[in-house]
Amino acid sequence: PEAVATSLLERLRREGPGLLPWDERSRGLLARMRFRAARTGAPPLDDAELVRRVPQWLLPRLDLAGGAVIDGSGLLAGLVSLVSGRRADLDREVPEHLVLPTGSRCRIDYSSGVPVVEARIQEVFGMRAGPLICGVPLVFRLLSPARRPLQVTDDLAGFWRTSYADVRKEMRGSYPRHLWPEDPATAVPTRGVRPRRG
Repeated sequence: PEAVATSLLERLRREGPGLLPWDERSRGLLARMRFRAARTGAPPLDDAELVRRVPQWLLPRLDLAGGAVIDGSGLLAGLVSLVSGRRADLDREVPEHLVLPTGSRCRIDYSSGVPVVEARIQEVFGMRAGPLICGVPLVFRLLSPARRPLQVTDDLAGFWRTSYADVRKEMRGSYPRHLWPEDPATAVPTRGVRPRRG
């Protein structure tokens, strides 16, 4: 078992943590942890630090006698052990999802170092601002009803006042059954479409 651990550590030092079988959830948690560390003054959790701390977070979760097999859920469990403070604090300070006014839950992506959420434009009607996450404005990638990109903004109120009129003009013809109100800042958000006439 010790030889397996030594071999794994040497490979990770050479090749980096990209060698590990990251899945979407474990990559997402790592991005959230890195974002929080960068904004709160906590020690950075870059690749070198992650590899340095492998004996703390990864090795205890491996079956070294059985060949050191690990999967994404094992990586996730290991990363949780590295969360400084309580996991509930991380979830509150750097949430995994944003709940829209319609009740839809949208995953927040931290992989770029900035919190970004994708949402259909009709589902954010009535929102004047997104939350600040560790003092950083949430960036909205606003999508058409077909989930195609329309606008990227961290200032919803400014978008509603300025660029929205052009988006509305262009999209009303393409999506006539969807709502395109003149004043989206006060409109009721929706997931649905207008009923067919007649």
